[in-house]
Formats: sequence, structure tokens, C-alpha cells
Amino acid sequence: LLAHPDTIQRKTVLEIGCGSGFLGIVSAGLRPKRYFLTDYDDTILLNAHENLKRNTNETLKRRKSNHETLKRRSEALKRSAES
Repeated sequence: LLAHPDTIQRKTVLEIGCGSGFLGIVSAGLRPKRYFLTDYDDTILLNAHENLKRNTNETLKRRKSNHETLKRRSEALKRSAES
């Protein structure tokens, strides 16, 4: 990314499974149009957000995870398939 910043600059970046948010921190420095960090666990996203705040001037707009809704739908589909 650092060798070719034009791959990110003025573009939208989506990171799936951001973990600590390292690539989001690097991406923030390369000035994308916008970027999204995602992960399965809200605790991981909170940690990534804190890392981003400590290492850049950026903050994330957090959206509440709908993991529970997805889990309920998945379970309902599984029960439906079994009957």
C-alpha cells in the first residue's frame, strides 16, 4: 500500500475482518475517500476504533452490529430446512 498509495487515494476501502485495525490505520494515512472496517465481534471493532483514534486523527462512525438478528435468521432457516 505504501509503495502504491494511488490504489487507495480517493477510493472507498472495505476491510473485512479488521482485527486490530492496522490496515485501517495505514489506509487513513493514504487519504481514501472513505473506508469501512468490519469484524464479527463488537469488542474487536471497539479495539480497532481505539487504535485508530490513538494513531491517527480519524474516528469511526460506529453502527451497531446486527449479529444477533443474523444469528436468529440463520437458526430459523436451519430449523425450517430440518422440518
